[in-house]
Formats: sequence, C-alpha cells, structure tokens
Amino acid sequence: MGRLACGDRVHFLPWMPAAHIFPLVAACDAGLIAHEASPFWELAQPNKLFEYIALRVPVITARCAAIRESFDESCLMFFEPGSMEELADGIRRLYAEPSLRTMLAENAYRRYESMRWERARQGYLAVVRETLCAPIRRRPAWTDPFPEGEGA
Repeated sequence: MGRLACGDRVHFLPWMPAAHIFPLVAACDAGLIAHEASPFWELAQPNKLFEYIALRVPVITARCAAIRESFDESCLMFFEPGSMEELADGIRRLYAEPSLRTMLAENAYRRYESMRWERARQGYLAVVRETLCAPIRRRPAWTDPFPEGEGA
C-alpha cells in the first residue's frame, strides 16, 4: 500500500464473521464489482451485487448482460470490463456527487424489492406447481426403424 500512497484510504481487515462485515459494508460510499469480460460473467449476477443493494450501497459494476437484464443506469454505475479509465471516472463521479450515490442506491433498492424472495416466490412456485400438476403426455410408442430382417 505504501508504494501506491493510498494506505490512509485503503484498509485490509482480518477475517471476521458476516455479522461484523455487514455494518462495515453499509458504511461504504460505494461497492465495486470488477471482473474481466468472459462468457461466465455475461450470465452471472454475483451475490455481492444484491448484498450491496440490500444495504443501500451504490454500486459500480462492470457491464454485463445478466446484470443489465435486471438493472439499468438509473440503478447502477456501469463501466466497460477491463477499462480502468471508465472505472476511475465512475469512482470520481460518485465521490464528487453524493446525490448521485443516493439516487442510484435508492433506485437499485426499489428494483431489488420486486425481485426479493418474498415477492418472487409466488411466481416461482406457480411455475413449479404448473409443471408438477400438468397432465402427463404419453409419447407415441417407439417403433423400430429397422424391423427384423431389414436394414442394418
């Protein structure tokens, strides 16, 4: 940290139970989700995203399809994966604009509320119920394409 001259702003903490971590995360000015572009990340919505949002911490995240499917620029600050310039610009902008931090955190939380298990479970359980209770469709009997003595 000394080489980067940021020891007064960056602190590494020892392991601690989750109950001790959440208050620390909630006190942060922003949460960061940085990752390289990859096929995996195009499909992933990391748990950390929802932890930040549930704690009303504004999020700076690498742009990927899975996250963009649920949240837009009114909820999160996006940067192009691998672009340190865009990431730095986003950090500077959130630092300079406390009202933007508040707006992003509140918009993301409102969107998250509709996705929480308490609300989403009814739709999920309806799909499961429909699948389990659907009548069994009998497939036509299989017929051998090569009756005895014919073909291979």
